[in-house]
Amino acid sequence: AFLSGTEGLVTTWYDQVGSYNATNSTAAKQPSLRTGGSTTVGTSVELQFTNSSNQYLASTFSHSNTDDTRTQLAVVQVNSSVHATDFYGLIGNRYYQPYGTEIYYRNGYYYWSIGQASDNSYLELTSSNGARAGQKDIVIASYEPSLSTNEQKIRVNQTLTQGDCTKDVNAWTYGPLQIGRRWAYQSDGATDRTFYGNIYEVVLWATALSSTDAAAAETNTMSQFSIAEW
Repeated sequence: AFLSGTEGLVTTWYDQVGSYNATNSTAAKQPSLRTGGSTTVGTSVELQFTNSSNQYLASTFSHSNTDDTRTQLAVVQVNSSVHATDFYGLIGNRYYQPYGTEIYYRNGYYYWSIGQASDNSYLELTSSNGARAGQKDIVIASYEPSLSTNEQKIRVNQTLTQGDCTKDVNAWTYGPLQIGRRWAYQSDGATDRTFYGNIYEVVLWATALSSTDAAAAETNTMSQFSIAEW
């Protein structure tokens, strides 16, 4: 594949399954496809989200409404100009904050938030490892409510952080998938912002990966995207 230059706007990020493509029809809100200085789209391709333009991609994908179990993986690089106190959406599956799940970045760390709309509550887990300036990060977040402890997990750059969580995501409703945005009804505001940086990969599972499988997915993805070890 080729670009007319080294950068172009992204209208559609095609789903490997083929039925849940992530799109945005508004040119000003479309992220840029960049190829590391080459007009050939190859292994160096990245999607660049510029927070000042409220850029994101949306999909109709949603997890099963009968099972809260899920895993989400992203390969990202945060822009060095992010504001320390602001919230930057990475992957959202919610209409509003308590209505589903979300991975976001704030003040050097990644957060995995799980909401329960029936009582307007949510629980957030902060990664032990933070984002690395000028480098790619790998983020893997999962939820497995059938466990009796440590149901909520986030793994960043080879370090696992986990905690107890009993939120019933499906007790009410939750929003469709948003890449680069916190939730479906978010508009870029003073502190709640769309993502600012590059996104290289997003993978979703309808199950919670075991510790062994999550570590294997992490190792393979780090090799594919030349992510340095912590």
